[in-house]
Amino acid sequence: MREKFIGNRKIFFMVLAIVIGICVVFFIRCLHDHISHDKCEVLWMFFMILPFLFMHYVDEKGIIYLGIPSEITAIILMWTPLKSHIGYCGKNMVLYYPIIYPCVVGFAYIIKLEINEYKQTLEELSNEKKMHQKEIHLRFKEQVLLYQEKERIVEEFYQKINHHNLIMEQLIKNGELEDVKAYLEEINNKMDYDEEFCKDCCNYAIKGILLLYSRKAKEEGCNLKVRAEVPKNLEINPTDVTYILANALENSINAAKERLRERITETDQLEELSEEYKQDNLVENIRVYISYDVEESELDIKIANGCSKNKKNLFTEDGIPISDRKDGGMGTITIRRVAEKYKGVANFNRYGETFLTRVQILC
Repeated sequence: MREKFIGNRKIFFMVLAIVIGICVVFFIRCLHDHISHDKCEVLWMFFMILPFLFMHYVDEKGIIYLGIPSEITAIILMWTPLKSHIGYCGKNMVLYYPIIYPCVVGFAYIIKLEINEYKQTLEELSNEKKMHQKEIHLRFKEQVLLYQEKERIVEEFYQKINHHNLIMEQLIKNGELEDVKAYLEEINNKMDYDEEFCKDCCNYAIKGILLLYSRKAKEEGCNLKVRAEVPKNLEINPTDVTYILANALENSINAAKERLRERITETDQLEELSEEYKQDNLVENIRVYISYDVEESELDIKIANGCSKNKKNLFTEDGIPISDRKDGGMGTITIRRVAEKYKGVANFNRYGETFLTRVQILC
């Protein structure tokens, strides 16, 4: 792997010392001998192309530093009687070198800046491409999980229906109608109304992602409190609204988990609290509010969750939270990018131990 000279100070100063040594030898030769035309031209041409030889390995300052010794040598030879020791062609080189060389260095400096800018742009595009590919991969996995979850729910539903049908069919054959009525009441009391919390949400994409992350939140000891009033049809790609909700809810669950761990640690230190009290109260709530303004054609998503009080959220200049997790921070960037796609806004704020995500989209 090629090392930049400016990055390795020892090598850089060795090169600089060689250049100074050449200038000193040339200066001494001028004091004692008459320098031939050929030697003079070769040496000055070497000085002239020096910045171009090393511009790929050193930064802009390094180009200037390498040219200082030869520039000083040329000025001394031009303004002292030593110029009589140089041939005619050499005199012209010495005379014009102090003028030409800064122009050459400036030209090399500009080229170096252009090269650096091009490399930086290329690196940014490469990083953006990697981020986009990773984002697509993550969203694809989320879609697969969503479909698998819905398929599992449907399968469980049919299994329960078949089981209940068989029992009621047997009871009816035996003429035990009162038992059928009692059994139906028992079923109603035991049924899992997972969809009850988002019954006013008519949009299938939003309802599906809410159901998926509601179950995921429960597995992590969190509780999703949802109030969603959304019409069936929205002028927004279902994939895009899934991107927003999936990323926002994923971040909320992760933050709520950290806060839950802190609360568990705190309550474990309080011996007077009963285990039953701890189990009943150690649940972290994530509140989700989704509404649609028909007049403004605006979808408004607000998600509030608890966050670690031992961590301070840092934000970029654009208001994007800085994640401390490996490969973190992509979710909020994706949310804002999708929001801006629909001429909307995405804001992230922290108020004490509560983190608020709000996305407003025109659709």
